[in-house]
Amino acid sequence: MEIHHSTEDTLVLKDNKGGAAVIEFLGPDQPNKGLGYLLCPTGNQKHQYNAVYTAIKDLCQRNVGAQLSEKETRQALFQRLYPKLDYGLYASYFTEEECNNIDKLTNAAFHIFN
Repeated sequence: MEIHHSTEDTLVLKDNKGGAAVIEFLGPDQPNKGLGYLLCPTGNQKHQYNAVYTAIKDLCQRNVGAQLSEKETRQALFQRLYPKLDYGLYASYFTEEECNNIDKLTNAAFHIFN
């Protein structure tokens, strides 16, 4: 597959009621954000991985810094971490090393359950 024509212009689409949608030019290695996913036309998952890893890292750091009780930690685990992982990983394809990095992060923050 090869690109026959590309543009670096910004496209503006208007509907019959005057509403406009701006479509910015992005390269094939730049992610398009849709429904919380960062998808690249090339299939590069680096941007999605960085977004998921950063979100999980921030959540884990907040939980560690809050000195939560076991009950509060379980609540954070089931109401914050699991949904964030479940949704973020649904359409993602990470390497084993990337998954292990996320696993190490969560295990360190929620060590009470190990």
